[in-house]
Amino acid sequence: MSQSVAPRRLRVGAAAVVLGLGFGYVAPAGAAPRRAAAVPSTAKSGDEAPRTSTADHPFDHWHVAYGVFVCDRYLPPIVSENDPVGIHTHGDGVIHVHPFFAAAAGKNAVLGKFFTTLDMSMTAKALRLPGGKTWKDGDSCNAQPGHLRVLQFDDVSAPSNNPDAPVQVFGTPKLLTGDASKIRFHDRQVLALVFAPDATDVPVPPAVETLNDLNDVAPAQLDTAKLPKIGPKPKLVFPATAPAKLDVKDLVVGTGAPIVKGKHAWVRVVVGLMSKKQALGEGGWDAGGPVRLRLFGRGRIQPVGLEQGMTGMKVGGRRQLIIPPDLAWGAQGDGSGIGPNETLVWVVDLVAVTA
Repeated sequence: MSQSVAPRRLRVGAAAVVLGLGFGYVAPAGAAPRRAAAVPSTAKSGDEAPRTSTADHPFDHWHVAYGVFVCDRYLPPIVSENDPVGIHTHGDGVIHVHPFFAAAAGKNAVLGKFFTTLDMSMTAKALRLPGGKTWKDGDSCNAQPGHLRVLQFDDVSAPSNNPDAPVQVFGTPKLLTGDASKIRFHDRQVLALVFAPDATDVPVPPAVETLNDLNDVAPAQLDTAKLPKIGPKPKLVFPATAPAKLDVKDLVVGTGAPIVKGKHAWVRVVVGLMSKKQALGEGGWDAGGPVRLRLFGRGRIQPVGLEQGMTGMKVGGRRQLIIPPDLAWGAQGDGSGIGPNETLVWVVDLVAVTA
């Protein structure tokens, strides 16, 4: 089966700035991601990578950019705090491979281990996401039969300190055949799990940018004592009817540093579902402190309405955003808590902007 694709470019010079927010896990200020403790094994240092830890060697740590592409777009990254064997994701569009046990090391570091960790599956017949959302091979996709496949793009080049480094171009991906669960990982790999008509041009997953800006690598730390006091956690207010276009309302106008492309926005957020007129979740309001949104860079992941709605904000500001489906997760939903054609209501407090 041939696969056409529009080339995708990635600058591999200095710092790559990335990503949007699928509501879920984002690293809190100063906090390490939650995961199982690494347990040393009896593996020898010469065993095939990725290796578990030994007395004289820490576990190997690989990163794989992935995306689930359905019909005409990538779904938001899957969120899970489960990590029984050392193959997990933070909700950043990256599979983190650092084996705790031989069962996930060497030749056992395969996509199936990731599926088991997330309680998802992919066969030639069906793709099932955590929560049960399933697409079967041959189901309708934009009035055409959709088919399942796994594509592998060129590996992401390591970043360079040279700001004039060349731009990486991702060309036609390779179609991986056979049992998807047996696909072996390697460092800086790029995989797309696809359900779409055969002729669909599948772009490289947005998380390719993330491999050079990982959220388990500590960003600049915040001095929490200097964060603005914007107010108590807000209560969501739902309009009687959903607006057709992005609705932006400043509840508190900030006077501090503005959001700047290439920097990180630290926020507290509350998110709700318009269809149910109830909260979906929140971030940054617990003891862990504000969370870092990875916005305003190439490789942005939907919802684009969040980025559009936060444009122009300054530190100390609180803004309400009502994001229509076409700027959120669209007709597909996110495969879990956000259903098809869902309008989202956000209240965002911007508390810091850092490099």
